[in-house]
Amino acid sequence: MEDYQKTAAQMAADTQDKLILDLRREEDSRRSPCPGAVSLWWETMEQTLQAQGVEALRLPRDRPIYLLCYTGETSDEYAQLLRSRGYDAYSVAQGYRGYLRHALGLDAPKT
Repeated sequence: MEDYQKTAAQMAADTQDKLILDLRREEDSRRSPCPGAVSLWWETMEQTLQAQGVEALRLPRDRPIYLLCYTGETSDEYAQLLRSRGYDAYSVAQGYRGYLRHALGLDAPKT
């Protein structure tokens, strides 16, 4: 796993005040939410970045940012971009599927 990736279990275990950005479409975020996440569709994020730059997103620099997309690929790209700009950003490995597996207890070690 890359340094910009964390599992859903690691995100859940992070007790710091953190920002979770759900990069999926708003209707998907609403239909199947990640509790506490803020919806910011990746296309909207990309348009803002292209037009106004990263500062226009008004993301916190003083706390971790976890990015959650459908599969983990889009969030990987944005986590790397944000980290290159000095943000403490992480992609949730395997995206919403990884989060859902964790939430359902399907990622627990088998005994």
